[in-house]
Amino acid sequence: MELKQKELLEKDNEIKKIQRESQQELLKLRADIEIMKKDFNEKESKQLSHYDQLIKLLQEKNEKLTQDVQKLSNKYEQKENDNTLSSNSKHSSAYTLDLLRSSKLLKIFSGHSDPIISLQYFSLDGGRFLCSGSGDSTVRVWNLDNNKQIQ
Repeated sequence: MELKQKELLEKDNEIKKIQRESQQELLKLRADIEIMKKDFNEKESKQLSHYDQLIKLLQEKNEKLTQDVQKLSNKYEQKENDNTLSSNSKHSSAYTLDLLRSSKLLKIFSGHSDPIISLQYFSLDGGRFLCSGSGDSTVRVWNLDNNKQIQ
């Protein structure tokens, strides 16, 4: 019986030793988990800060682009609302009116033999042009800077 008690005592000690080792391993694993959590939180914080900076930068660039688009739009509208307005005529001539100064006839461009059915103002390389299409199946291009027909 003594032998059995001794064996039981040894087994009990062995179990306690295994329990202590398990507890130590568990504590070590918990400490590792806490280190991982801390590391993860630091990396997450850095990443979020980076994303916040990126969002701020993109918002600033978006605002600048919006302003640039608005400026270009304003320039385009200003160009469209130029001092000179071109108009259609039921006659065979194209004419322009200066609306900012007066509504008097400024220039007559003669050349079509039938009434004008289409008229377009455009600018190209700093020059101003008027393109007229007529029922006589011709298209004529007028240089508004020197008042001469190009085509």
